[in-house]
Amino acid sequence: MVNCEAVEILSYFSGLARSAGFELPDLGSLMGNANCGGGFACDPLALSTAVRVRHRELLQRQLPAAHDISELSDGYLFHLNTGGISFIEAAQRVDFERRCCLFLAFQLQIVGGQN
Repeated sequence: MVNCEAVEILSYFSGLARSAGFELPDLGSLMGNANCGGGFACDPLALSTAVRVRHRELLQRQLPAAHDISELSDGYLFHLNTGGISFIEAAQRVDFERRCCLFLAFQLQIVGGQN
């Protein structure tokens, strides 16, 4: 069974990653197997042009900083190397995501002794 919300989120983030210049595998087979009735849950027009530019800049820095990505029962866990993106920048990106994808929930946490 395909989780349609997960497919939409994956499609959205992979599109952002591709627009930021990262090469990703084709998701066509996954999307082709999903019977989700179409429709896109996120509203990228909720962000101004200037905010979309900043969002893309942050994404270009966040993707290489992400490691130990794991799927949870209710989402995904990303560990970020703070040498690649600061906590404040990660929070700014979360704010941008929150504006265009109202159904997503985010949590940022700093763990002592980890980079």
